[in-house]
Amino acid sequence: MNLDETNARRNEQALTKKVLDFWIGEEGSKIYGTNRKEWFVKDPDFDNQIREKFSEDVEIAIDGGYGRMAENQMGCLALVILPNALKYNFERTGPNWTACFFFAFFQCIREKPKRNVNFG
Repeated sequence: MNLDETNARRNEQALTKKVLDFWIGEEGSKIYGTNRKEWFVKDPDFDNQIREKFSEDVEIAIDGGYGRMAENQMGCLALVILPNALKYNFERTGPNWTACFFFAFFQCIREKPKRNVNFG
């Protein structure tokens, strides 16, 4: 693995942690693994946080730029959250978010046989 690949992998690992910590909470935190009201109601402050933190990453994920994230379970989960839940929250319009979900899910499933990812 060359230096560029190593840096790309580190960036994707950091992004995985950033997405999961934001969406499901940091492990050990009060909100970790709980249903959050922000997921289900329109909250402009929450939506703006998402837009500021993730809008560029959402577009990169949609364009397939984070394909290596599908190599492990947590990366795959973050890859589904990025274009699905996060894009929906900061746009809240149109059918795009559904298409993005299926795109991300397909990427993860497509990688499973290649990488021997254990989803269960």
